[in-house]
Amino acid sequence: MKTVFKYDLEWADRQVVYLPENSQIIDAEIQDEQLRIWALHDVLPQEINEVHYIRIAGTGHDIRDNIVRHIKTLHNRGFVWHIFETTRPREDPGD
Repeated sequence: MKTVFKYDLEWADRQVVYLPENSQIIDAEIQDEQLRIWALHDVLPQEINEVHYIRIAGTGHDIRDNIVRHIKTLHNRGFVWHIFETTRPREDPGD
């Protein structure tokens, strides 16, 4: 059986999120002033070993990462942030 779980993110350009196998990130939002993602996965996962790379970029920022998909665009305190899932970032992203 699957259900939706939420996970906290940091306000950082790049980060890694570890989720159970076969997880699907389905949304992102600011809840109670905390940036969060929601992911669909098994209720009783065997292991939390699936790596998801997250990229957060403001409008107009260079994005040199290989984007897998766009998760969400958020408005927060006058800024607009775009949240992406990416492939593993290069060692020196250069931005």
